[in-house]
Amino acid sequence: MNPLIRKTSRLLTLALALLMLAACGGTKSIVSNNSAASVQDAQMAYKKQVVANQQTAETLTARLGVNVNMGGKSVSCNGILRMKRDDVVQLCLTLPLLGTEVARLECTPTEVLLLDRFNKQFIRGTYSDVKFLQQTGLDFYSFQSMLWDELFVPGERNIDDALPRFRTAQNGQHTSLILSDTPRLEYSFLTLTSKAVVDRVSIRSKNVGEKGELICSYSDFQDLSGKPFPSTIKLEMRDLGTNMTLKLNLSRIGHDNKWETRTSVPEKYRERQTKDIFSQLSKFSL
Repeated sequence: MNPLIRKTSRLLTLALALLMLAACGGTKSIVSNNSAASVQDAQMAYKKQVVANQQTAETLTARLGVNVNMGGKSVSCNGILRMKRDDVVQLCLTLPLLGTEVARLECTPTEVLLLDRFNKQFIRGTYSDVKFLQQTGLDFYSFQSMLWDELFVPGERNIDDALPRFRTAQNGQHTSLILSDTPRLEYSFLTLTSKAVVDRVSIRSKNVGEKGELICSYSDFQDLSGKPFPSTIKLEMRDLGTNMTLKLNLSRIGHDNKWETRTSVPEKYRERQTKDIFSQLSKFSL
């Protein structure tokens, strides 16, 4: 196989492995010059509107244009995103022109599966196997919500009951919904006030000595089943060992449900540990 194709496939697989682990200014009140009760009512009404603007479909599928930037190296490829609510998220990456799948990340409520098709190996584990996810409460439902562009609270399934926990603040054309009562991390959802949709999620440590941050931003909203949905999703991992940006350009977005929700691992594939794949994949340069 062409050396460039070989190295490209390895970079894509490393990006999914990192995603597997992460999957992993001054403000003012949203309403002023009103009584405290009126302010709280208006804030709650806005939060409910953000939830009302979220997708309610059971499935979502899309073709992808994918760009991965990691450690100064950048590569583009194609892919497919498939999601079934509360059941599975599949992110498949393929090499340009050849159309060959080189890596697949599949998340279910109970486990995470990463297939490295180029090297015929895989990682399978539970969310509790990843210390960072275990400590912060990030799980399948949180990762799912990030890709569906939804509000979420780690460990909570009913977002309506959790809405009072979000602190609301307005800054220019945006309204921030901030979840700061969690043990270790702060979750900030920046919304477009005029549209009441989330256009950025940032997760950072409350410890000022810890600089790591996970950011998911959304843009190029389009109408999908009568509600806005982003056709561009960008995931950024900053100061978490390796800086990485994964940009997904979605097209042909729909609600197809005729696909297999579980991936079978070929018998000849070897099971590996995440650290082993990191060690192997890091020994190359583009």
